[in-house]
Amino acid sequence: MRTLERWLADDPRRRQPSLLMTFFRDLAKCDEIMKAMRDGEGMRRGKDYAGGRIMEGQMSNTTTTGPYSSRYEGDAMDGRGSVNSPAVPRNATTISLEVLMDALFRPGMKFAGRIFIPGTAASEGGTNAPYELTILHRGTDALGNEFILATHRAHDDEQAVHVRVKVVDVEEHRDKDGDAARRLEVEYADGETVCRGMWNSTSFRLEGRVHQRIQINDGVFHSSDSATHVFTLYPCTYCFHVDREGMDSAALVRRLEAAGDSDVMHPSLSPFEQDMLSRDTRAIADYRSRTQNAKLECLHRYDELCQQINITSHDIRVFNQYYEKEGSCSAHTNANVHLDEKQQILLKLRNCDWAEMLVETIMLGERLCAEFRRRSSMLDDLSFDTSEDRERVMDRWRVARMDLAAAHASWDDWMTKLQRVFMGIFIFEKHKVHPASQIHRRLFLNFECLDGAFRRASMRMPRRDFSNYDIPCTRELMDHACIICQSPLLDSDDIDETASRVYKLPCSHVFHKDCAKTWLHDHPSCPVCRYNLTKNTM
Repeated sequence: MRTLERWLADDPRRRQPSLLMTFFRDLAKCDEIMKAMRDGEGMRRGKDYAGGRIMEGQMSNTTTTGPYSSRYEGDAMDGRGSVNSPAVPRNATTISLEVLMDALFRPGMKFAGRIFIPGTAASEGGTNAPYELTILHRGTDALGNEFILATHRAHDDEQAVHVRVKVVDVEEHRDKDGDAARRLEVEYADGETVCRGMWNSTSFRLEGRVHQRIQINDGVFHSSDSATHVFTLYPCTYCFHVDREGMDSAALVRRLEAAGDSDVMHPSLSPFEQDMLSRDTRAIADYRSRTQNAKLECLHRYDELCQQINITSHDIRVFNQYYEKEGSCSAHTNANVHLDEKQQILLKLRNCDWAEMLVETIMLGERLCAEFRRRSSMLDDLSFDTSEDRERVMDRWRVARMDLAAAHASWDDWMTKLQRVFMGIFIFEKHKVHPASQIHRRLFLNFECLDGAFRRASMRMPRRDFSNYDIPCTRELMDHACIICQSPLLDSDDIDETASRVYKLPCSHVFHKDCAKTWLHDHPSCPVCRYNLTKNTM
């Protein structure tokens, strides 16, 4: 560290990047917290969690005297990874789904369970594999859209996803007062699958099905109708750090009651609700969130460090000569090779966990893939009343730097980070091989998907133009079929012809209104002859 201080003191211009000092400090913190996570993950940490002694005691953990902690009295927990949530009424007998939703999907919250894949075992009965979902971040983009970023992992493959959570009314089920029952639903998708599930308030878990993402015409993706997987996910709380698959209800309740937070929580809440809302569960989630942020911060610090000291190919050749043997940096060094002070600073990085650094870089690429998919989905959902409305919305995307140019710049920035991490691996860990081809392929495919979504949104027909194609369906069209759904345009038992309306395009092809609207949302052309409809609006 003294060498680094002298190097900074030699030239006043070098003092500007204080990040050189903070990188090593953050790297030490990251090593410390990663060691704590390896030692304590999946184990009950007791006072370490409950007291909030995480990252040198900097974790916010306010003690309360009421039935709920400050987090559920409207506080935001100093903005470090948590978000504001509705306050729980003090006389409530159960928490609302909105409060439960905020508790379940706070940053750092983890779900563990199983995913069942039918027909993959030797006996064709299917396999049950471990499955995890971890919430990384909750935020708002430049357009004001809220999002929840997470990762899900199964079969040694981890991908980033954006989770959609909503509370819906279930009309089929009503209570004794006639009000519709409410249900918490979740949905998230990676590059290959779409996961849809709901919260089971009886089993205290998320359960749902997995559908394959299929590509239809012109790069438009939809989920398949049939489900291929079934999953169950239990929230990892203070009382349960792993999934509870196979545990009977009686044993579950006994464990919750034995470890409950009855001195803090309202006695009318269920044991699970007390465990879910306890400050111990919140501390565990915050601990995990801080760990994730520390690892990401170390990656950014390393990238800025490489940019500031400007490592060249000459420096890399010097390091190759510095080590007498090819292999790890633990080999004997060549005393005849002199390292200047900049190279000595770089030498301090030899003890970094480069495998962990590469994993974090790849996961940063997975986050970028998830962001490309999120923007693609938002663009595919856009609809416009007029052409002016379309231009105004697309300009907002450009101003918010969420257009294709910004996406390509983000991709280039990630590629630079990956190259710098590989440079460190090449210098210090020559004997190790780290493949990263899969993430390159995923980034390419998701960027192509985003490119197609921008192209479709920029050419999308305004809804006002649809009225030009609206005509009544007459008896003369009875023998004609809609080419999209392959059903007759007019059923033989339809008496009132004027009640049925269809769309007739300028090319004279006729379709059901709903079928045509769905098609024209993604394609400004006739599905039969590919007649370009945009030239009629120009």
